Amino acid sequence: MASIRTRGERWHVQIRRQGTSSISKSFTTKTDAKAWALQTEALVESGKYQKAAHDFKTLECLLIKYRDEISLKKKGVSSETYRINHMLTSSITKKPITELSPSLFAVYRDKRLRLVSPSSVRRELVILRHCISTAINEWNTPISENPIFRIAIPKKNKQRTRRVGHEELNCLLAGCSHSYLRLAIELAIETGMRRSELLNARWEHIDRGKRLLHIPETKTGHSRAIPLSSKAIGVIETSRNQQQEHILPITANALRLAWERLCKRCNIRNLRFHDLRHEAISRFFELGLSIPEVQLISGHRDVRMLMRYTHLKPEDVGLKLN
Repeated sequence: MASIRTRGERWHVQIRRQGTSSISKSFTTKTDAKAWALQTEALVESGKYQKAAHDFKTLECLLIKYRDEISLKKKGVSSETYRINHMLTSSITKKPITELSPSLFAVYRDKRLRLVSPSSVRRELVILRHCISTAINEWNTPISENPIFRIAIPKKNKQRTRRVGHEELNCLLAGCSHSYLRLAIELAIETGMRRSELLNARWEHIDRGKRLLHIPETKTGHSRAIPLSSKAIGVIETSRNQQQEHILPITANALRLAWERLCKRCNIRNLRFHDLRHEAISRFFELGLSIPEVQLISGHRDVRMLMRYTHLKPEDVGLKLN
């Protein structure tokens, strides 16, 4: 007998037969759900029902398909692929999909929280949650419900306010073992660009006449033009290589590893590459740029996101009022 119930904005059908695994699928309308249920039940009764082409046995199978088909369509494909590859080394991915349960993922969550930050665990669980939902809704995978919806997801970490000290920056620049890493650091400080934007920037995106660097598509899905300082222009011109298409011809993973090794050599702790963007935007405000001007450079869609960079002090505002 088929059971049909709503799950969010979709209708979920599950067909159970003694001695066989359950069959399930989701639809946007109840009419489609009923029609599929009747047709599938008839096929099962006649012995003509055939399993879907994808016969997933473990969570590992689901993650691999998700990585190779879904993650590839995302802007953050590099970081998500790296994260999924790391998750594939976990014993939880070897579990049969029939054994996936809220308690299983709760244990996974608690173990990971002892090793990495809540934000990292949150990202992993969000990927796993979407992977399982995709398997249920689109891949005809016999999972009755998504168990991750029944566990608590760690909250995001508090927003970082890490600044890069003058001595730290000098040490980082002096310790660069590769010219591309030094270029990435200097451009990040001078432009406030995100790592993904730096890695996707091409020589053809630079307008020397207007001293602009055009970004066709950003994290927010919008294009923007970044004004280049004299120092940024100088750094770019010094590093120009006509044979390379990208300004930084390295991968995201290569940059990450080089950054980690550099911080270790310089004995600098708790400093992420993204902190360079925070430092750049903080410096823009210190130069006296207005919020709209900084917003134009940084690409923030929400002005409220910029307020943490202003580092406003009540006593300083009070002096302006007198």
